[in-house]
Amino acid sequence: MSLLIKNGEIVTVSERYVADIFCEKETITRIDRNLSPPAGAEVIDASGKYVFPGFIDPHVHIYLPFMGTFATARAISLSTWA
Repeated sequence: MSLLIKNGEIVTVSERYVADIFCEKETITRIDRNLSPPAGAEVIDASGKYVFPGFIDPHVHIYLPFMGTFATARAISLSTWA
């Protein structure tokens, strides 16, 4: 499956710019402006949103209890889309 993320503000360690990101088989294969989606590709409009290519946040506390509370599977699922 291919995925095209359009018009996001891409943030890297050294730059910030608006462009598109194309992914094939869960791998970023191209970053450029005005990319056209191939047939069957999912397209996400990221206008006005930040995009961090390859960024992983290993310091997330979703599963940890806090002051007597705990995360449910539904809350965890929803938090991944925030």
